[in-house]
Amino acid sequence: MSDVAKVVEIVFDCRQAPVVARFWAAVLDDYEVRPYDEAEIERLAALGLTRDTDPIVSSWAPACSKRLSAGRRCWTRKATSSVFWARSR
Repeated sequence: MSDVAKVVEIVFDCRQAPVVARFWAAVLDDYEVRPYDEAEIERLAALGLTRDTDPIVSSWAPACSKRLSAGRRCWTRKATSSVFWARSR
């Protein structure tokens, strides 16, 4: 059954990306919010942001990274519009 499609990444547009990322990491088996390294913390600080105000946050299943080159990821990002709607990516 190699013809079956598999979801590897999904993106959630939301108002508070860090909060939504932590929620999905807690709800989905084997997922966690990707840790921030020092370079990323410094990059955010230069923009006046922190981990709690980061507009784009990645959650991932590290155990799947061993089987898939990129692993399974959920991205949460701050929506730039005040209107939210469901859409296919």
